[in-house]
Amino acid sequence: FPVTIGSPINKVNEEQRIAYGWASVIEENGVPVVDHQDEVIDVEELTKAVHDFMEIRRAKSMHVGKRTGTIVESMVFSADVQKALGIDLKKVGWFIGVKVHDDDTWKMIKDGTLKAFSIGGLAEKEDA
Repeated sequence: FPVTIGSPINKVNEEQRIAYGWASVIEENGVPVVDHQDEVIDVEELTKAVHDFMEIRRAKSMHVGKRTGTIVESMVFSADVQKALGIDLKKVGWFIGVKVHDDDTWKMIKDGTLKAFSIGGLAEKEDA
């Protein structure tokens, strides 16, 4: 399994202060991705977690502190969704756009200090 190191910011809209990128990639080229906790997330669990998260839609820098932004775009690109759209991104995961409200966080995105998205979450380990 490939291990994900982070999901880089793919595009920045300077005028609107929105950063776009993969919040989570769970599969690349048909191969499941192992996260930093040596876990593999299936698409059903990712989708459920994204839907639960979108009810609050707030972003923090490095998972702590005050709210620094709001998720304004969100799409889980499962294999089924990609097929329905007639696309193949070679990845399965969650793509987001974050509108950054905090000046310090925006500066860190622009100067490359913050280069990637990372999702924080809790999970209960189940025996297979």
